[in-house]
Parts: sequence; structure tokens; C-alpha cells
Amino acid sequence: MASSNHCSFCRKNPGICICSGCRAYFCDDHFKDHRGMLANELDGLTTERDVIQEKISKAISHRQSAGSLLSRIDEWQRTTIEKVKEAAAQAREQAFQIMNLKREEITKQFEIISQELKELSDTKCVLEQDLTRLKQDIDQLNQDLEQLSQPPPAKLNVKQSEQIVWHQMIYVEQQSTDADQQRSQSGQQMQHLELAGMDADLNFRIALIKIQHSLTNEDRQQLNFIFGDDIPRVLRENGSLENSINALQATFDRLKISRTNYEYLVQALQAIQRHDCAQRLIDYARFNQEIIPPLLNWQHQQNQAETTIGSRISKSQVVASEILADLDDEDDDE
Repeated sequence: MASSNHCSFCRKNPGICICSGCRAYFCDDHFKDHRGMLANELDGLTTERDVIQEKISKAISHRQSAGSLLSRIDEWQRTTIEKVKEAAAQAREQAFQIMNLKREEITKQFEIISQELKELSDTKCVLEQDLTRLKQDIDQLNQDLEQLSQPPPAKLNVKQSEQIVWHQMIYVEQQSTDADQQRSQSGQQMQHLELAGMDADLNFRIALIKIQHSLTNEDRQQLNFIFGDDIPRVLRENGSLENSINALQATFDRLKISRTNYEYLVQALQAIQRHDCAQRLIDYARFNQEIIPPLLNWQHQQNQAETTIGSRISKSQVVASEILADLDDEDDDE
């Protein structure tokens, strides 16, 4: 019975052979070609394997050539041992000096006593006081000799050497290659972008909180005048300067804010000369373009914004001056 399957290669001849790997049907000629192609691929993999083996051999050879690093470690060991020996020799010399100093003192005192005894013996002019004093000197000399046989009155100070962290004095660490650094930076950037996308609302509130802490009371007063009509009534009636940015946060919430209002907030901060706070919001908008539309050209609109908002600040200053003048008039009337 003829096969109903055709060769998957020529699509003409009947498929009388089936490959158990790809499960495709082939005619007799093309089945041989298919097997030959698989054999060629296997040969290619074998060639790649040989190349890898050569690379491994070179890598092992390179590792063995790292003997220069081991030589430096050996050199450090020799140098450190020499320094330890020098320090120990210096300590021995100090101990010898302390012991020799006491010996020299005893020898000098012995010579003095001997000379005085010889003089008194030669002159025969000896008194009871001389004998008493010489006896005391000899007793003291015996005490000094007994102390000389004991350990010297010196202290061995090894506190600093005991505090040495030997495994931190010398160690070898792997040095990152340029490729490793690029992979690490790429991973950090991707993680940062993912976190920014997940916590965009939180990031915006953090930006506002940072701005809030950096504003002075004068800045808050000016913002109150600028946003006075836009702040919700219940917050405006509170009258607390500390609630100014809280009111702005409620007004310019990320879930509700439009590009116009966002730009208005930035322009207001620029108008009161808080360009650092304005730049913080600009940078945030650039980083989160999918959440907040890109801002307009600030260089192009800055003069117009400062004129509009600046006139509002000037008006508020005039009102404040009039209030102060009225208060002065009331004081004069009293």
C-alpha cells in the first residue's frame, strides 16, 4: 500500500522513511541527505568542542602563569617575616640595655665601696660612722644583686601585635572585568526601572516629602499665596504653614494630576527661586514619562511663568504691606 505522506523536503516523492528525531517523512534520497546534514552538524559540534578544549588548555596555562601573583605573596611573606625579626631584635636590644644598665650601676657602686675600704685600711683612720655607712652600702649592694638574678623590671608590650587581623593584612580578591561591570550595571538599571514602575506613586510622594522638608517658612507663605485659590477649603481654613505641601500633595496627586497642573507646580517653585525643588520634579517627570507626559520646554515658558506667578506674589506683598500699614494706623489712633 502506497504511503499517503509525501517527502517533507521535495514535497513530491512519497515519504517512505521517517526520522525518529524530528518525526518528518522523507523519500529515500532526501532521507540520506537529511542524515548527512545531521552528521555535518554533529561534526560541527565536535569541532566546537575541540576549540573549547584548546581554550580550556590555554586557560589552565594562563592560571599556571599566574605564578607571578604567588611569587608576590611569597615575597610579602619573606618581607613580613624579616620585619617581625627586626622588631624582635629591637625588643631584645631594649631588654639587654635595661639589664646592662642595672649591672653597670652595681659594678660602679662595688668599685666605690672597694676604693673606700682600701683607703680606710691604708690610713687606719676609721670611725664608727664609716663602718655603719659602709655596712649599709654593702647590704644595699647585696639586695641589688639579688634583684639582678630576677627578671628585669621591664614590661613586654605586645598589645598592638595581638590586635593584628592577619587575614586582612593580605588577601586576594577577584577583579571584575569590564564585561562583568556592564552586566552588573545593566541589571541594576533594570531593577531600578522595575521598582520605579511598581512604586511610581510612592516615588512621587517621596519627592514631595523631600521638597516639603527643604522649604523654609517664607517659601511656604509664598506658595500659600500662589495656590490659595486651589487649596481645598478644609485645608486652607487650618491656616498652618506646615500643611502647605500636604495641601499641594492632595491637590496634585499623581493619580489626578494633569500635565498643566504639574507644570504649574514646577513654575511656582521656580517663581519663588526654589529651582532645586523644581528640578527634582522635572527629573521625576523625565524618568516616568509613561506615567506623566513629558514637560514642555522650560526655557521657552520660564519668562511667562515668572511674570504670571511673580505678579501674584507681588500682589500678595502689597496686600501684606497694606495690612501692616493699617495696624500702624490703629496703633497711632490709640
